[in-house]
Parts: sequence; C-alpha cells; structure tokens
Amino acid sequence: MRTARFAAVLALPLLAIAGCSKPVTVDDLQTTVADELNKSYEQSGLNKKVSAVHCPEQMNNSENGKTYVCTADLENNKVRVGVVLQDGSIKSITSLDAVYDLAKLSKDLTDQKTKEVGHPVAVNCGTGLKVVPAGDKFTCEYIDGATKTTIEVTAKIEATPTTK
Repeated sequence: MRTARFAAVLALPLLAIAGCSKPVTVDDLQTTVADELNKSYEQSGLNKKVSAVHCPEQMNNSENGKTYVCTADLENNKVRVGVVLQDGSIKSITSLDAVYDLAKLSKDLTDQKTKEVGHPVAVNCGTGLKVVPAGDKFTCEYIDGATKTTIEVTAKIEATPTTK
C-alpha cells in the first residue's frame, strides 16, 4: 500500500482572539465560529458555508482555559471545533477535523503522483466533502496503467498542503 499524507483544504487552527470588552455568550460564540470557518473555507477555495454551529450551553459558565467542543454543520457533515475561553472571552478556536473536497483532492493527488512517477496515473478519492478527524486516515484508489491499488491519506490540518 502506498502512503500519502495530504493536508486538509483549510488553514486551521483558526485564530487566537484578543479579549473582548464584554463576556461572550454562546450565541456570540456560535456566530464567531461560523464566521471564522466560513472565512477559512473561502480562503482555501472550498466555497462552502456553515449552516449552523452548536456549542454546549454550559459554556456560559465556563472554566478558564477549558476546551469545549462545538459542532458546525457543513453540507450535512459535522465539523468539530475546539474553543477555549479565558475570563469570559474567546482565547482560541481550533478545528479538530480536516475538511476535504474529494474531487479536488483526487485532482491534486493525481497531479502530484504523476509528477512523482514520471508518467500519467490517476487517483480517485470520490466526490463531495469528507470530514476526517486530524490524524485519522482514509484511502483513495490509485490507478497506474492496469494496476489498481489504494493509497492512504492522513488527515492533517495546516496552512500548506504537504505529501510524503
């Protein structure tokens, strides 16, 4: 089995936000998470929008420095986001999942593998979106002439796509 490490289409961790003048509410937080995800998706070329974000209500009485997990809805996919609050303000928002546009990933891996082996090959990861926890793996079909096999993709969250 060939192994490919290919980074997610988004550049996350999302942000570290300076303290706000008033304590953040769950509604404020959900709006901020959606805005940051949408901005990141747009910058990465994903061109998808979060339809909703759900954060635990107990965040209103949060412990300083504790990480809470919010869930964003992205085209019927759940994307987990870690949120840390400090003194009632958002300290950080970090994606816990990599989001892939599978058609784009297939094209990018096909281009990369063709360059590596020096002749045309094809990689098929499917279509639609795939949400994968950072560090988890999934497979794509790798076709080199008459030979079909799989390659393993390790989900990474970083600004610059890399492969190994």
